[in-house]
Amino acid sequence: MKKKILAFLLGLVMISAAFSEQLTVVTFNTWYGLDGHGLLKMGEYETQQRRDKRLEILIKDLKQLNPDVIFLQEVNPVGRMTGKLKKALGYSAISKLYNGGIKIFGLGIPVNLNMGLVILARKNLKLKNLGSKQISGPIGLYSQYIAFHFSEARFVLAGKVTVNGKELLLFNTHTHAALPDDKGLFKTVEQWQTVGKISEKEKEKIDKGITADWNRRKKELKAIADYVEKKADGKPYILGGDFNTTLEAKEMAAMVKRLDLTDTYHAAHPNLPGFTWDSINNPNTKKDASLKFVNGDAKKGVELLSAMFDQSPRRIDFILLGGGMGRNNVATSRIVFNIPVNGIYPSDHFGVLSGITF
Repeated sequence: MKKKILAFLLGLVMISAAFSEQLTVVTFNTWYGLDGHGLLKMGEYETQQRRDKRLEILIKDLKQLNPDVIFLQEVNPVGRMTGKLKKALGYSAISKLYNGGIKIFGLGIPVNLNMGLVILARKNLKLKNLGSKQISGPIGLYSQYIAFHFSEARFVLAGKVTVNGKELLLFNTHTHAALPDDKGLFKTVEQWQTVGKISEKEKEKIDKGITADWNRRKKELKAIADYVEKKADGKPYILGGDFNTTLEAKEMAAMVKRLDLTDTYHAAHPNLPGFTWDSINNPNTKKDASLKFVNGDAKKGVELLSAMFDQSPRRIDFILLGGGMGRNNVATSRIVFNIPVNGIYPSDHFGVLSGITF
């Protein structure tokens, strides 16, 4: 009797394996290399030669990792980089510009900003574009052909692949780099006023800025949840990207709970921090953590607080499973793009790679 039961269970495992496939998924913020400061041209942290070298390293690393699906954020310029990645990897791609300024066919100001979200997938997965949703920022035009907006915007990009005849939805996003909901920040600002670094009026302005900053990302994550819930409509999906916050943050925890998401890295390594923003080891990360802009101007107010906050390592990049997928679908996960090539890291972030059974 026991032998029959064991044979039956083994048969179930074999049948399950026959109808499932492991997908390897990567999420990575490629870093636009700018300080976000400037109207005609934003301050550049590096030369074009070094930027091209970083792209070279990224392509080489992606070929070695050989993933099935790739989520990329901060791809700048989105058109040129997407074209190079498609050609080098032989993948299909969809993209969405989300920060371009004022542009017609890529020409305009800021001259060095044309940033977007990209999803790439193996051609046999038949990647399709399901559209995108603006989650914050001004009303404007956001395309690679015409862009017209005066301040930063954020989006979520949706796609779909087909695996063994089954649909799998893909969502890629990049939320605003907001400060956390932390009372310690207000105490820091209060200390600045006490020692005479800022006036009471300046203190009030910064306090409002901190609150507005956090509320913005809170609204972004709610907007992502609304969009994903409606678009997925019960189908299995992967939500990846740079969320600029940790799982412990209130707004992130609320979205994860609402959508019943599984963090693939945490599922595989519950006791490891898995930093993807590492200002201690990655010199590129230290750029945003600098207290000055590229032109030498000192950062002030919320921008100064953000730079100080960016000096702390944390994990802010995630591959999240939803729509009925969970811990049982996580085969492997690890941090990638965290080893320099001749002293050069491919970004100011590290990435996450996860093996998912589907």
